[in-house]
Amino acid sequence: MAAVIGCVLEGLLSDCGHVEKPHSFREARTSAAEAGSDARAAVRDGQREVTAGAETGTITPKLRKRSLRETEEEEPEEDMKSVSVLPTLLLLVSVSFSDTRKGGAGFPQREECSRECPAACDVPGYKDWSRLGSHCIKYFETPLNFTDAEFSCRAKVCGGHLVSVDSHCFNEGLLAVVLKHNKKQPRIWMGGFEMFKSGKFVWTDGSVWNYTAWVSGQPSQRYNTTEDCVEMNWEQKGKWNDHSCNTAKSYVCAFKRQA
Repeated sequence: MAAVIGCVLEGLLSDCGHVEKPHSFREARTSAAEAGSDARAAVRDGQREVTAGAETGTITPKLRKRSLRETEEEEPEEDMKSVSVLPTLLLLVSVSFSDTRKGGAGFPQREECSRECPAACDVPGYKDWSRLGSHCIKYFETPLNFTDAEFSCRAKVCGGHLVSVDSHCFNEGLLAVVLKHNKKQPRIWMGGFEMFKSGKFVWTDGSVWNYTAWVSGQPSQRYNTTEDCVEMNWEQKGKWNDHSCNTAKSYVCAFKRQA
């Protein structure tokens, strides 16, 4: 959009409008002054001719109005074209920025999520798990530290890991499952952890880290080994926090429904 507007504006000042660029600011100012002086002189001459004609009876008041109008219409048409195009360009720019602010390209709007608790998993042998997106998940209340919880998930099902989250709706569905089983103590381990004091978080199942729901001000302990693992429901339900991996918590396991 910016490139198109730049080309159009450049055209208005050169070939597109057939308006020659002045060689210097002083020359441009002198040319403008001379053009204004000539226009004013033409208007005065026209007024004198019309007045003389009216006194001798050779011109009517209607003809006088027409003469003045013809004098005013001697302005270059190119300038009018330039003036008429500029509002259109400004309108295009304003529409482009307003679309971006309202969730256009680069600002995706929040998706609408189902408020119902996820249904039972449709994989045979795992009916006590919940179906959420392309995964089946299950809440386990027995507190374990982060590492033990991850290995517990791997032992329970082929391809199992601590749960990873890739969208707002998945996060809401996960919260619904946790609150269904334990409303009083809903803090759980998820599969996220900081990689080697890098400040970058990854998932144990190898999923892309493309969504977050941190509590405001978190994660607060990046670039050290104090709090490297991700939990949910600390201070705010559905929100994430970095915490000590050695702390024992309930946890949620997940596996893909289709290999």
